Amino acid sequence: MKRLIRMAAAALVAAGSFFAAEGAEAQQARSILYRVQGAGGATVYLLGSIHLLSADAYPLPQPVQDAYADAERLVFETSMDSLMARQAEMAARGLLQGGKTLRGELPEDLYAQVEKAAPALAPLGVGMVSVDRMEPWLVALLFQSAESLKVGLAPEHGVDVHFTERARADGKPVSGLESVDFQMDLFDGLSAGEQVSYLRQSLQDLPRSTEVMRQMVAAWRAGDADAIDALMNESRAQAPEMYARLLTDRNAAWVPQIEALLRGWEDVLVVVGAGHLVGDDSVVAMLRARGHTVEQL
Repeated sequence: MKRLIRMAAAALVAAGSFFAAEGAEAQQARSILYRVQGAGGATVYLLGSIHLLSADAYPLPQPVQDAYADAERLVFETSMDSLMARQAEMAARGLLQGGKTLRGELPEDLYAQVEKAAPALAPLGVGMVSVDRMEPWLVALLFQSAESLKVGLAPEHGVDVHFTERARADGKPVSGLESVDFQMDLFDGLSAGEQVSYLRQSLQDLPRSTEVMRQMVAAWRAGDADAIDALMNESRAQAPEMYARLLTDRNAAWVPQIEALLRGWEDVLVVVGAGHLVGDDSVVAMLRARGHTVEQL
């Protein structure tokens, strides 16, 4: 159960990175890493994370390591330590209450699709008996997690976990842009209809999801912001409300917090999903629109 919830937790914060569709191949040789200078001398580095990775992604590119070395503290989407400390609560939030079952919550055709796809959850130790007790949003995240495992991507190798562990070892303080409650509410707060739509879309995307993930990681490794943005375009068109919930709205909420860091005196490394840093409605674009010079390293 612990690994199962860890995968679901990582998938939750990974939504902004893998909420994507097929697109361009990586072309550039840079990092999804940006630098912004504050008027008072503070430097804020913005690092695009992949929340589920393989061990061979390390060591990270030198500019990323240099940014970490320069930073006096780190800021993540949320505290991974706090999120994992509440894994039991997260599991409880994902369970149907009052004797409800997934079969009773889904249209008959969608439930049949879940049953057909359920063997893919075997690597997570989950069968239909367990699935039938889960809310649709958690089922969708677990299918995404199982697909990640197929291509060797796991949360223990994610950039967030990597830097959380390094910061702990080096005594660097960490904080989050969002509370754990907010993160969990991103999906648990969806209406019943939204959850059904999200699960349906997730199942429709499963046949191509492993290739999408490979392309996303390849683009991230190459630092190709345009390729990552291209990978996101179809999702933006197919599910604009979910895209706004998972990305655009959160980006807008983060920008004032980043500007507050720029008014400070510390050098800070901000680590968020790579999807939050690319495209016209990204954190980078919003900062530039507000007059900040944002340089990709």
